[in-house]
Amino acid sequence: MEEKVKKSKKAIYMKIASLVIAIVLISICLFVVLNSNKTMDMNFGFKNPDIIRIHLSNNSSVISFEKTDKEYQKIIDLYNKSFSIKQSELKSQGINSFDITTREDYKSLSSSSDSFVEFFYKDEQTIMLNGKEYQTNKTNKYFSIYIELKNSSEATQTTAYFKNLSSNSSNISFSSYAVQNELYSYLEKL
Repeated sequence: MEEKVKKSKKAIYMKIASLVIAIVLISICLFVVLNSNKTMDMNFGFKNPDIIRIHLSNNSSVISFEKTDKEYQKIIDLYNKSFSIKQSELKSQGINSFDITTREDYKSLSSSSDSFVEFFYKDEQTIMLNGKEYQTNKTNKYFSIYIELKNSSEATQTTAYFKNLSSNSSNISFSSYAVQNELYSYLEKL
């Protein structure tokens, strides 16, 4: 009889252990599934500009929109949307770093054949990163930011160039990831 009780207790312990392992495995699976569908906000966090200027590589003219124009808010909405990317999409493309990267090197903006969305501010701005003033040996003041525009349905690296106050060049840039095909298509139709 005592041997049957020992076997019965052992069977109960095995069932409890199996149940605990099953719960742990289910929890891990749920965690992975929920986090893979998490949307990452890869936006630079610039404040809305006074004027948006569109520089498309296939069009020599520059199109401008002020806050009072109906297209202005649509452009801002599509711009912001382009930086909301599912974490699983980023990882499937081999993108594992979700931080904004910074560079300090010279780039001429006047000779570039790239497409840009330009954020223009009427008042001088200070470069901010993660809510703090960006520290640099170069000037961190600007009136315009040139943000690369790419017609891609996948997350691609996009760079924002802070235009120098005295020239048509940039010494400081931030890079992040965006899916800009909707924004690009809308801007092409304007």
